[in-house]
Amino acid sequence: MDARDVVHACSNASVAQAAVFSIGGAFVTQFASEANRNRLGCGSYAARLVRDFARTAEADDWSRANEAARGVELPVLSCLRFILDQGLATGQPDSRAG
Repeated sequence: MDARDVVHACSNASVAQAAVFSIGGAFVTQFASEANRNRLGCGSYAARLVRDFARTAEADDWSRANEAARGVELPVLSCLRFILDQGLATGQPDSRAG
């Protein structure tokens, strides 16, 4: 499993929404609140953050995303969580990303 596989799959809003809900816990509540603040559904917001990551990430970012998936029980969700956390930390998604 590679971070590029996660980006490919989770650039789709429906897949991204299912993955976000699979992460569960407080993360979903906080993420849904942020998505709502941006006037997007969870899946659309997650997919946008994933696409933004793919467009702007540098080599070190990709390495850290891959590292987040290494040796964990649910590598796809761990990698996605890393990517979403990166997007949330940088602020609102780029409005040009569709």
